[in-house]
Amino acid sequence: WVEASGEHFTAQQFCYPVTATTDIEKRLNFRLEWRSGLDKESGLPYYFEKQNPDDWFLHPTAAEEVRNTGPNVEDMTNHLVFEAETTGNFNIHLVHYMPMSRRASQRCTEDSHELCPLGVLTPEGHLAGYLQIPGEIFNRFRNDLENGTWPSDTYDFILISRGKLSVQEERDEVNPESMIDAEAITMEKAYFADRPQDSGLQGLGFDQQRYDAEKPWCIYNIMLVEIKDGITYRLGVGKIHIDAWA
Repeated sequence: WVEASGEHFTAQQFCYPVTATTDIEKRLNFRLEWRSGLDKESGLPYYFEKQNPDDWFLHPTAAEEVRNTGPNVEDMTNHLVFEAETTGNFNIHLVHYMPMSRRASQRCTEDSHELCPLGVLTPEGHLAGYLQIPGEIFNRFRNDLENGTWPSDTYDFILISRGKLSVQEERDEVNPESMIDAEAITMEKAYFADRPQDSGLQGLGFDQQRYDAEKPWCIYNIMLVEIKDGITYRLGVGKIHIDAWA
């Protein structure tokens, strides 16, 4: 963008230090030095370094002397590089996820599949979330599974953004620290025996006996992709509980 002064800036200039651009550990260490808050008047989030709580930024910002001087591009090609967290550590359940399928505008039948809501399971078998994929992708998955040709190593889940359940508070009504993923995610396993497993019409998209449905902004928006010959193709989108991603 261009400031009123005529100076040109990029988002990359106001993110990580140069040394942290391609080093995940250095990025994490840089990020842990920052905290977030919410402006009481506007409800907008802001960030500040722990040692400088009175200096507010729109996002964690490296000191001027160590900032990058341009966008993150690939060597040789100058292609713009987009980065996101990915994992292949989930299983796709090829049985339609009932709460979503009951609400879907295009309900699938045994002979006709339009938009298929499928459960996303952890290796332990807990329902962590769900995906919505086109019917032709579902049919391909089912045929691969039946024929023993399921190429599981070619699929990945990509983390897109963080969201909330419709019944949860807005961002400016929650503890700012809970909006920082590293602070909000619970690594220890937790169980809530008094809550439903998520099998009814009002299901939230995950096993409520395993994952905390009362945690603020507890949802990650995800994308399922397929990688062929170095090219990544989108297959579907969905949601997953943030503790399952951890």
